[in-house]
Amino acid sequence: MKKVRIGIDVGGTFTHAVIIDNSTLKILGYAVTPTTHTASEGVAAGVVKVFSMLQDKIKDDYEVIFVAHSTTQATNALLEGDVSSVGILAAGHGAEGFKTKLDANIPAVNIAEGKQIDTFFYYADTGASFSEEVAEGLSFLKEKKCGCIVAAEAFSVDDPSNEKFIKEQAAKLGIPACGTYEISGLYGLSSRTRTAVINASILPKMMETADMTEKGLNLAKSSVPLMVMRSDGGVMAISEMRKRPLLTLLSGPAAGIAAALAFIRATDAVFIETGGTSSDITVIKEGRAAVRSAVIGDKPTYMKTLDCRTIGVAGGSLAFVKDGKISAVGPRSAHIAGLGYLAFAPLEKLSGNLTALAIKPVSKGCGEYLAVKNESGDIFAVTVTCAANFLGYVKENDYAYGNKEAVFLGFKALEKYLSRPAEKIAEEIMTKASDAVIGVIRRLVEDYDLKNKKILLIGGGGGSAAILPYIAERLKSPYKLADNAEVISAIGAAMAMLRETVEKNIFNPSVQDLERLKREAAEAVIKMGALPESVDVFTEVDSQKNIARATASGSIEFKVQDPSASLSAEERKQILCSYFSVSEHDIKLEGETSFFSLYSVVRTEKKLFGLLSVKKTILAIIDVKGTIKRQILNGTLSACKKREAVEILPGFLEEHREYGDAGAVTRGCLMIAGTHIYDYGAIGTEERIISLASKELDKISDEETVYFVAL
Repeated sequence: MKKVRIGIDVGGTFTHAVIIDNSTLKILGYAVTPTTHTASEGVAAGVVKVFSMLQDKIKDDYEVIFVAHSTTQATNALLEGDVSSVGILAAGHGAEGFKTKLDANIPAVNIAEGKQIDTFFYYADTGASFSEEVAEGLSFLKEKKCGCIVAAEAFSVDDPSNEKFIKEQAAKLGIPACGTYEISGLYGLSSRTRTAVINASILPKMMETADMTEKGLNLAKSSVPLMVMRSDGGVMAISEMRKRPLLTLLSGPAAGIAAALAFIRATDAVFIETGGTSSDITVIKEGRAAVRSAVIGDKPTYMKTLDCRTIGVAGGSLAFVKDGKISAVGPRSAHIAGLGYLAFAPLEKLSGNLTALAIKPVSKGCGEYLAVKNESGDIFAVTVTCAANFLGYVKENDYAYGNKEAVFLGFKALEKYLSRPAEKIAEEIMTKASDAVIGVIRRLVEDYDLKNKKILLIGGGGGSAAILPYIAERLKSPYKLADNAEVISAIGAAMAMLRETVEKNIFNPSVQDLERLKREAAEAVIKMGALPESVDVFTEVDSQKNIARATASGSIEFKVQDPSASLSAEERKQILCSYFSVSEHDIKLEGETSFFSLYSVVRTEKKLFGLLSVKKTILAIIDVKGTIKRQILNGTLSACKKREAVEILPGFLEEHREYGDAGAVTRGCLMIAGTHIYDYGAIGTEERIISLASKELDKISDEETVYFVAL
């Protein structure tokens, strides 16, 4: 029986779904329906509808093993202010309790212009009458019509029993609640409580959606648990979403980039997902999407999200005019204006005389937007997609490809209206639209120190073909449009892995501390359904902030690699030659495992206006799919059999130790074996590296070759 995965993306306009073969990763079918914002079941109705539509395509010999969906609901709820008032019930005693009263009493949280989360505070002393005080507090907060409760205590990350008690009592009254211990394992009650308040404010709405979705899928006879996309690119069980809906913030863009990483070889890249109204822009560095702490209002939270920059320029963006010139493109779109695109207008609607005109928006804006009107009074918007089609940037097989003759007729009318060539008008529209995107790309390149890297631009979303080729031409950068770009977020949801991050404030963490964090993170994803043998855990230590962190990811079902997706050694060498702009003579194979090849690459760079040549050696690690996983400048390599590795590693670390004013500094290293790269660059001490590596080596056969790379 063929095993398949289903991914569903709930977008602002449409809800898409795809079926993917688990072994070959090929798309077997897809479905689309308008997102059901106004249905009594909310967006859940659309999720159930596309799932049912896919069931009609599923054959008797298909077994659904995975269902996941991404959603913009959490993001939209915060942007639109569709939130509940939050009651904070804090617990403490004595001097510590006095500090708790100050730190946990979070004022109203600003989330968007003119919108806020209202908060109410009550303090319960954890002394002999704690139960009575909690009851009084809940009664007070219920009278204030709080839709949800946050339980807060200073050191609940170490002992959450009091927060759990408050949650249990709130549940008895039918009030949703969350504890700050569920939000983060870090100290810092103020930040933890503030993040919990934001999470709680969308809890009632998201719980309602989760219940309706689950109920609908049960009626549709789905026996597979529903997973929900997280904002860091992984997925979690819907039961986890009921506790931490804030983790779904930006899950739509996260799903798109997950698909881009799964299907497109990308080492250093910028992913641009373009819809009809907005574009989401994210950086990929060394094969990983950039993640940061979410900023809501004007303050950071304890939630990690994709570092996604959203701008109001996309395929449907309107062209605004002022004094006969294109003054701006976006943020208003044809969708918001309630108009169809000129590019998609039926040709019969454009017969006869066409009149170009400028239309005032209903609300205040940056000017009047361009449109074309036919003799019957039908109006069609002039969008970025229209300009790109007119200039020939959109190809026939692209989702954004329109009616060339309709676009030609419309732009000829614009030519008369604006008294200059149609080509010039289209160029002005594309330049204004691309300026905003290029500005964000350059900031991301600066923020992530990618100036000297060869950046690939990757396009996803239905509007990507309308704007990415033009941007790539201006930046003189290579680009690639993702296959099935219009459903890329649904593909990403289907391909995503289960993920969980555990972090703690630990001063100078021991190896036992790190092992405990790794275990906790791994157990969390296994509990969600990940196969134990599929789980990988990345561990890091931030010595300045005294934070230890473990991020585990795992798959519900192993995806068997399609043999045709594995590249030959020659093909991998060609990828390296192209990426580093060198010849084959500058590349040397230094080692390989069953999944990775390690090459030294010698590059010659020109300095002082080409008068001086400088040679640099880079150690590049490339996998069988052709993705350059790591590139280390002046990286040095040591190879040995596993049985020798424990003895060799201490000497290797000592050999590459550096010395500064503060004494010896551990450079850190990578350990490569089989299908894994173990990263010990953020662990800190040599003792930790040796201890952690020894435990990983226990899982490797004695005859397997192990490589150590100094960072």
